[in-house]
Amino acid sequence: MAASTTTYSEPIGTLGQTSGSRPFLLRLAPKEGWTTFVLLIVMISAVVLSVEDAEWVPNMPSLAFPAILGACLGLSLAKTRFSPILLQPLGILIGLGLVSIQASRTIEQGTWQDKLIELFLRLDLFIDAARNGDISVDILPFTFVLLVSSWLIGYLSAWSIFRYQNIWAGTVPSGFAILTNLSYLPDQFSSWFLLFLVGAMLLVTRLHMVNKRGEWDKNQVHYPRWIGAFFLNEAVWVTLIVLFLAWQLPVKAITFDPLMDTWIRIRAPLQQFEYEMGRLFSGLPSRKPIPFH
Repeated sequence: MAASTTTYSEPIGTLGQTSGSRPFLLRLAPKEGWTTFVLLIVMISAVVLSVEDAEWVPNMPSLAFPAILGACLGLSLAKTRFSPILLQPLGILIGLGLVSIQASRTIEQGTWQDKLIELFLRLDLFIDAARNGDISVDILPFTFVLLVSSWLIGYLSAWSIFRYQNIWAGTVPSGFAILTNLSYLPDQFSSWFLLFLVGAMLLVTRLHMVNKRGEWDKNQVHYPRWIGAFFLNEAVWVTLIVLFLAWQLPVKAITFDPLMDTWIRIRAPLQQFEYEMGRLFSGLPSRKPIPFH
C-alpha cells in the first residue's frame, strides 16, 4: 500500500498570500528574494569597507554609498524586460554621473558646476600624464577610480545575480578586488575577508536554493514553503564552523616556499603594471605588496 504524504507548494516569496493581497514591497520583491539582496550588500560592503579602512586617500568619501547605489541600480535594471544592449549604456551613464558628483564634492571651493569642471580638467591632466610617461601627484583621479570601482562592483554583481542568476560572475570580481587590496596590507585587515567569505558563502547557498525551487516549481515538485529558511539556517552554522576551523589552522608551522615561488612567478607580469600605477599615483602612501598573503 502506498503511504499517503502531505505536500506543500509555495511560490518563492509569496508566504501563503495571493498576489493581490501581498504587501507592496513583497509584490516588488525579485524572485530571488530580499534575503539574496541583503547577502549581496554584506559581501560588497566587506570589499569597499576594507578599502576605506586602509585609508589610501585622506578624507576619502564613502565607498559603500556608490557600491550600494550600484547594487540597487543593477537590481532595478536586471528586472526590466528591455534588452541589455539598451540597459547597460543607461546604467553606465547613471553610474558615472553619480560617481562624478560624489567625487566633485571632495573639492572644497566653488559651486557644484565649478567642481565638476575642475574634476574633469584634473582627470584630463591625469590621462595626459599617463600617455606621456609623466608623474602625477594628484590624488583626486585615484579617488575617482575607487568610486567607479566600488559602483561597478555593486552594479555588475547585482546585474549578474538578478538578471542571469550567475553567482560566480557576482562574487569572483568582488573576491579579486578584496584580495588585491589586502595583498598590500598587513594581516590585521584580514577580518574584512572573513566577513566577505561569510556573505559570499551564504549568497552561494541562497542562490542555489532559489534555483532549485525554480526547478521544482517548473516540474511541479511539492516542497515545504519554509525550506529556504531551513537551508539558510543550516548554511549559517556550517559557514561559521568551517571558517572558524580554517582561521585556527597553524599556518605559521607550514612551509610556504614552493607556493611563494609560484606566486612570485605569477605576479612577474604585473610588476610593470605596478610600476606604472606607482608613477601615476605617486601621491598615495607608500605600501609594498606582501609577497604571500
